[in-house]
Amino acid sequence: MPTGVLDATGGEYTGYYKDAAGLAAGVECPGLRLMAVRSALLACMQPDFLPALLDADLPVDPRGRFPSRLLPDRRLQMVLDGADGVLWRTAWERCRSECAAMPGWDALFSGARTHAQCACPDDDRLWPIRAALDRALYAQVAALLDRERSPTLAYDGHRPLVPSVIEAVEAASPKTRGRMVLPDPSLSVVDEALDSMHRERLVLRRVGQDDPVVAGSPSAPRLRARWARLVDFVDDPTLRVVSGRRSQRHVFVAVRPAGRLLQQYVLDSGTAVELADRGDTPVAVIRRCDGLRADIDMVELSSPQELSVIVGSRPGNRGVVSCVSLSALGDHAWVRMWGGVLQRTTLFGLFDLDPIANFGLWRTEGRRVRYATSDVVAPGGIPMTVLAVRPDHLHFPLLLPTTRVTARLLVDHLRRNVPASREKPSLLSPRLRPQRRQLLAEVLTHLLTEEPWFDTMAYRTDDAAAHGNGAPQ
Repeated sequence: MPTGVLDATGGEYTGYYKDAAGLAAGVECPGLRLMAVRSALLACMQPDFLPALLDADLPVDPRGRFPSRLLPDRRLQMVLDGADGVLWRTAWERCRSECAAMPGWDALFSGARTHAQCACPDDDRLWPIRAALDRALYAQVAALLDRERSPTLAYDGHRPLVPSVIEAVEAASPKTRGRMVLPDPSLSVVDEALDSMHRERLVLRRVGQDDPVVAGSPSAPRLRARWARLVDFVDDPTLRVVSGRRSQRHVFVAVRPAGRLLQQYVLDSGTAVELADRGDTPVAVIRRCDGLRADIDMVELSSPQELSVIVGSRPGNRGVVSCVSLSALGDHAWVRMWGGVLQRTTLFGLFDLDPIANFGLWRTEGRRVRYATSDVVAPGGIPMTVLAVRPDHLHFPLLLPTTRVTARLLVDHLRRNVPASREKPSLLSPRLRPQRRQLLAEVLTHLLTEEPWFDTMAYRTDDAAAHGNGAPQ
């Protein structure tokens, strides 16, 4: 990764990057270098005194109970001191002896006689051999630590200990209960690490003592919402659904999976039960809110015809602006029903699925991809970055509100792995036509005011059932 990507974040990660580069200074292949750093850090964090630490009464300071050479920081220093070119050349030979017969070796190291010549393309089909390479590199680092009288657990030796760790931490600190999740036993150690990365969530609201939260995620708030249906209105519905003032008046339509709505909002019990029965079926709602502290008004559109009536009435000065989540676009039957009328609105998308997986899909399909980033400040003073991405099969951008670091890393990944990707600042820049620029600002205002958090796990709504009781009565 170019250090400029990290320097652009303010430099807070540059020191860590330089330490990692020094750790694998003898590894010239970029793919193996990443694996070497990951394996070395994993080994340093897995001294074999962990079971003994669990037997102690927490909280306990291991620095006073165990030799310093067994502690992760000291182990990392020993690896930094001993990880020279000889170590990694030996590790390369070990990789060859243990993995060269595996499917995918030629794809990774075709024509490579030394570790400096490998290509290591990014391909999900190569994960089995990548996992084997990780184990071989881990064993090499563990051998170095063994020579320093600092033995190491087996590669996945930490996994049987996780339930005991969670139990011990929760007993010592009850406020952590529900925050830690057991690993999926079907995942490899590498896949487990990637899975945890995809669980990152940008939270826009601080959680108060009595605020409702997502089940199992005490730091992720749920917002209170009032639910209605358009067919329930007797009077002109635009009087209840129009957002903005004066020349900025408009109707905002959001499309999200039903399970996602249950995750993010506290609804009346009847609505919550009905949405739980819909699973991940997309739901179109008109949304409006009068401020950060106000409840959110949601008016469900039961059919494309209802949205067509709203569009035809030309409400406000800006008409209808819609934001459809990427997860909803995966429901092709729903898109066939709603796509025509949505294209009559000013359309934006929300990137709520794994970006890396989608980048890989677009590369495989040969898509041209345009992207842009813009730093913004969310209501409440939270600094963040919006990443806009538009593959050539969509005529509207997908918006991902995230941290600056994550946005930079995703852009770097896109540049390196999707050859037909190009920066297009006009996706988010002031060079947009004035009306389009104003509509983009309105969409971002709705997103940052009416959604409590953003992540890329829209299909992971297993905890939605926990919200079936709806709002407290």
